[in-house]
Amino acid sequence: MNNAGLTRPRRPGPTRESPHQRPRRRSGFTLIEVLVVVAIIALLVAILLPSLARARDLARQSVCFSNCHQMSVALTLYTIHHRHYPGHHSGKVIYWPPRLLRYVGKQNRVFWCPNAPPETYWNGKDQILSQKPAAGAKNQIGTFSYGYNDWGVGDSIKGFTNLGLGAWVGHATNGELKVDKVKRPQEMIAIADNDVNKDNLYSNKVNNFDTAIDPNTKEAGEYPGDRHRKGANVAFCDGHAEWLLQKALIEPRKRMRQRWNNDFKNHCALWEDLPAAMPCSPGE
Repeated sequence: MNNAGLTRPRRPGPTRESPHQRPRRRSGFTLIEVLVVVAIIALLVAILLPSLARARDLARQSVCFSNCHQMSVALTLYTIHHRHYPGHHSGKVIYWPPRLLRYVGKQNRVFWCPNAPPETYWNGKDQILSQKPAAGAKNQIGTFSYGYNDWGVGDSIKGFTNLGLGAWVGHATNGELKVDKVKRPQEMIAIADNDVNKDNLYSNKVNNFDTAIDPNTKEAGEYPGDRHRKGANVAFCDGHAEWLLQKALIEPRKRMRQRWNNDFKNHCALWEDLPAAMPCSPGE
C-alpha cells in the first residue's frame, strides 16, 4: 500500500492553559441558590407549624373530652350504686376523684387534662388537698385539672346554698346530694375543666380548691377553664359530655345558670354578677 503523501495524525498532548483563560466552574450551589432554598423551607415551616399546633391541640382536646365522658359515665355508675353523688371535700381533703376512680377502671389518667400543667397530674394514690401541701410533705398534691360542681350558684358572698352536687362530705344538709334531687340530669353540669394554668397554679388563697368549679364568684378562682379553644369540656349527670365556651358557662344568663343548679332554677337572687337591668323575681 502506497502511503506516500500521508502523514500520521498527531495525538493531542497535554496543553497548558493560557493565563488569560477563565477557570472552569466547580459543581455546587451558589450562595444565592442556598439562600433561596433556605427561604423556601422557612416559608413552608411557617405555613405548616400553625396547622401542626392546631392538630396537636385538637388531639389533646379529644383526649380531655374522652376523660369528661368517662367521668360522666363513672358518676352515673356511682349514683346507681350509692344513690347519691360523691360530694366534694371534708376539711381540706378532696373526695370525689378517689370515689370515682373505681368506676373508670382505676385509670387515673382520666383525671388529668393533657393541656393542664404537669403538676396537676394525679397518680391515683396520693391524697388530694384543697391547698398546697406543706413543705416536705409526701404522697399529697394540692392542685388538679378538673373541678366538681359542688354548690351551683349557691357559693356566694350571700352565704352557702346547696344547689350543686354536694360540697361537704358527711354533712347533713350540704353533703352528698341524693340522686332524686337533680331534676334534669341531662342538663346538670357535674365536672369540667377548671381554670388552672401555669400562671395560677397555686393562688394566694388559703384554700385553692382547684377541684371545684363555680360560675358565680367574682374572684374567678373557681371558674371553669378556657384551655380548649377558649372553652372547657364539661361532664353532665346523665353520662354525656359537651364542649362549651368559658364565656357562655360563666356569663349571667338565666338559661345557663339553670344548668348549674340541681333544681334547674336560675336563683338569680344569689348571683354576685346580676346585671342591673336584668329583672329577678323570687323563686326563679
